[in-house]
Amino acid sequence: MQSKDKSRCVPSYNLLTEDQIKEIHHSTLEILETVGVKVEGEEALQLLSDVGCEVNNDKTVKFPNWVVEEAIQKAPSRFSVYDREGDLSMRLG
Repeated sequence: MQSKDKSRCVPSYNLLTEDQIKEIHHSTLEILETVGVKVEGEEALQLLSDVGCEVNNDKTVKFPNWVVEEAIQKAPSRFSVYDREGDLSMRLG
């Protein structure tokens, strides 16, 4: 019987250096804090405001660096992705 675990078929790549990853992260933090992201859902806007984000009248949310860093710390280091049928598609992390 063939396994549906496709994660074993996917090769691992290191496309970026550690310095490049840090540069992307720093730039992302800067964009999220200064430009922000448009969010349409009222419930999401309220939640983001409650955790310390700046929410403008045009529904643009600006994320302080500490909010993003805290969310990253709480995120799982690995997770599974499933297809529409509920079968394991891949594992990330």
